[in-house]
Amino acid sequence: AINLAPGQYTVTVEDANGCNSSASVTVGANTDVSVQLQVTDNSASGGISSISSAVSGGVMPYTYLWSNGDITESITGIGPGNYTLTVTDANGCTGAASGSIAGVGIQELEWLAYVSLYPNPTSSNISLDIALIQEEDLSIQLLNPLGQIIFEEELIDFQSGLRQFDLKNLANGVYFVRISNQEASKLLRFVKKN
Repeated sequence: AINLAPGQYTVTVEDANGCNSSASVTVGANTDVSVQLQVTDNSASGGISSISSAVSGGVMPYTYLWSNGDITESITGIGPGNYTLTVTDANGCTGAASGSIAGVGIQELEWLAYVSLYPNPTSSNISLDIALIQEEDLSIQLLNPLGQIIFEEELIDFQSGLRQFDLKNLANGVYFVRISNQEASKLLRFVKKN
C-alpha cells in the first residue's frame, strides 16, 4: 500500500497451501526535514565568520554535510563564499539550506601583495610569510576558536618577511591568524594537531 495515513497496520499473507503469516507495522507521520541557518558574517571587520543550523522535522538522529565537506551542525572560521548544508534524518529524508559570507571586497585588500600560512595543519610551529604593496604598520594576532586574542605583535614600517610562531603549548583545534593594517584585515584559518 502507498500513501497510508499514520497509524498501526497489520498485513496477513496466505500462500497456496493455506498457510498464513501476519506482521504489524506502525507508520509514522512523514514530516519534512526543515533546515534554517543563522549566518554571522564578520569578514568585513576581520572577525571570525560562522554559520549555525537549526533542524526540525524528520526523525533524529540527523547527519550533516556542508558543501565545504564539514560534517558538523555549524561551521566556524569560514571565508567568503556560498555554503549549503544538507541534513539527512534517520529515515534517509533530506532537507537543505544555503547561506553566504560576503567577505571583504578586493579593493579593501589592495595593501596585501602576498600571504601564506604553513604548514597547515601543524603540530608545533607555523610560519606566516607576508608581503605588502608598500611599507606600513601591521598587526598580527593569533586567535582561539572563540575569537579571543592569544598572541599579538605590532610591526612598524613593515613591508615583507617571514614570522614564525611556536604553538607547542596550544591545545589541538582550529585557530586563526588576523593580519591588519589601519583600513582592513585578512583572516587565515589553521589547524593545530599532534
